[in-house]
Amino acid sequence: MAVFWSWVAGLITLAILSFVFKENPVYRLVEHLYVGASAGYSISVNFGYIRNLGFSKLGNGVYITIIPIALGLLLFTRYSKKLNYLSRWTTAFLVALGSGLALYGIAKSQLITQVSATFLPVVVMKDGSFNFLSSMNNWIMILGVLSVLIYFFFTTNIRNPVFSTASKFGRYLMMVSFGVAFGNSIMMNISLLLGTFDTVLKDMLHIF
Repeated sequence: MAVFWSWVAGLITLAILSFVFKENPVYRLVEHLYVGASAGYSISVNFGYIRNLGFSKLGNGVYITIIPIALGLLLFTRYSKKLNYLSRWTTAFLVALGSGLALYGIAKSQLITQVSATFLPVVVMKDGSFNFLSSMNNWIMILGVLSVLIYFFFTTNIRNPVFSTASKFGRYLMMVSFGVAFGNSIMMNISLLLGTFDTVLKDMLHIF
C-alpha cells in the first residue's frame, strides 16, 4: 500500500510539473483534484472543530458553548427569505471579533514589539568588560531603524545633509532587507522542489 501511494504522489507531482512545458489536460485534472481534496479536507477539519469544541463540550456540561452554536446556526438563516435578517447578528459579531483581534495583533506585532525591540543598550558590558561586537550590533540596529523612519519623513526638507544622508542609508538598508527576503523565498521554493524530487526519485523510482 505504501508503494501504491508513493506512485500516486509521484505521478501527481509529475503532472503538476508538466505545466512548466505547456498547460495540458493532465495538469488540469490534477489541479481540479487538488482543489477538491483541499475543500474536502477543510470541511472535515471544520466539522471536527464543531464536534470537539462545540457539541462535545456541550455534552460534558459546558453550557456556555450554546452561545457560539446558536450564532453558528443563525448563519444558515440566510437561506430563508423571512429569517435571513437573523444572520446579521452572527455576521456583526464575527466582524467585530475579527476587527478586535486584528487591531490587537497589528498593534502588538507591528508597533509595540518592534518599538520595544529597538530599545537596546548602546554600551554592552559583559563580565565587567566592554563588548564591542554587541555594542556595534545595537548601534547598527538603532541607526538603521532611525534611518528608515527618516526616509519616510516626506514633510522634512530632504536637502538637509543630515537627513539626506540618513535617508539614503535607510534606503540602502531597505534594499538589503528586500533582497534577503527575496533570497529566503527562493530558498524556500528550492527546498519544496527538492522535496518533490525526493518523492519522485526516492519513494517512486527508488533511485536513491
